[in-house]
Amino acid sequence: EVLARNRSYHNNNVKLYELIRVYRDRGGQLPEERVILTLGAYGNTDFFAVKGAVESILRDFKVKDISFSANTEAYAYHPGRCADIWSGDKKIGIMGQIHPKVAENWNLGETYTAELDFYDMLENRRS
Repeated sequence: EVLARNRSYHNNNVKLYELIRVYRDRGGQLPEERVILTLGAYGNTDFFAVKGAVESILRDFKVKDISFSANTEAYAYHPGRCADIWSGDKKIGIMGQIHPKVAENWNLGETYTAELDFYDMLENRRS
């Protein structure tokens, strides 16, 4: 929504971040509260620029054993331009190009985002 608003203001090169609380359903129990670091960019950027930003953030937070693996199943992302983000064997996030149909729905054009679970980042820091 924030990226779409910036696009509607004719801001043609945007890179934003947000730290947000999300609540995940736990099947009849109280929802689980997580804090997510979200990055979003369009304009003068691409998949590898966003990947570099993610790697820099994880390095600065001293997150250990960082790796990426292709993800073709995430419905909101372009199937050939999406990756899961790992710290060892723990998935801590996802990143990639927003699916063209989703981007079209929001009048975004080619847009890239990343979502990192802040708690998982902190739990997977080097000593």
